[in-house]
Amino acid sequence: MKKKLWKIFVLLLLLGITAACQPKTASLSAKAAWARPGSAGGNSAAYMILQNSLDSPDALVSASSDSADSVEIHMSSMDANGTMMMRPAGPVELPAQSSVELKPGGLHIMLIGLKDDLNTGGTITVTLQFEKADPLTLEIPIQESAP
Repeated sequence: MKKKLWKIFVLLLLLGITAACQPKTASLSAKAAWARPGSAGGNSAAYMILQNSLDSPDALVSASSDSADSVEIHMSSMDANGTMMMRPAGPVELPAQSSVELKPGGLHIMLIGLKDDLNTGGTITVTLQFEKADPLTLEIPIQESAP
């Protein structure tokens, strides 16, 4: 009987160690994503809240979509004369256990040279590339304003 209990104890111990070594469900994710409508040949933008529930920082380094000739991470800002300007942004830092909002008038995903019209009610597929984490592919609804 003692031998059987000992085997059960060892088995439970091994199961506990195996469970402790499994990857956490924490990850990088996006919520409240949306993209502006746009016409073929023109441009549009996508916005979202990026969430890093990991215990280490990461960075959004690029994005891609089959619906546009090119996709860039941009930052909109006001210059000294009060004119709104837009410029490419470097990697977007995603601190551990935090979120970063991509929104109109700030950081956003710029969709350049749309291949087809982006109509309200439709969706666009965008893939986000990170410095460390696996790529994240999103089906983003097209709408006039934030959800």
